[in-house]
Amino acid sequence: MYAELRSRLSDHVILCEPQITVERHGCFVPDIVVLKERDVAAIIELKFVPHHYSVYELDLRKLAVLAAYEQNFPLLLDPKSGDFTPDSFRVSSDCILVFAAIGQHDAAAVDTPGLRAAVAQFGGRFVPLVYGVQG
Repeated sequence: MYAELRSRLSDHVILCEPQITVERHGCFVPDIVVLKERDVAAIIELKFVPHHYSVYELDLRKLAVLAAYEQNFPLLLDPKSGDFTPDSFRVSSDCILVFAAIGQHDAAAVDTPGLRAAVAQFGGRFVPLVYGVQG
């Protein structure tokens, strides 16, 4: 997914697992963050549990907190060195919020209507990319 995003969004920066500290909520580590200049254009959470029921509630909570966060923040890129980006970023008001999952066919994580209902406050910003595996 990372390589595909990089090839299709050449004018964006694609980051894997940057750390974002949100006041009163703590530190979040989205799986993929897409940056357009100093705006977060997309936040992507990934789940791959093809033969079981993936736990997804914390991912949706993370998306909800980040979507509502209006302050600028640095991105921690390297937890071992503690290196942050020199710039501050913000979540764009039209940031796309993606939950991508592969899981057991009857798992709640791949129930598109259920996911849409759980994150109705996002409106058209939420994109579920889900696939249910039989057996």
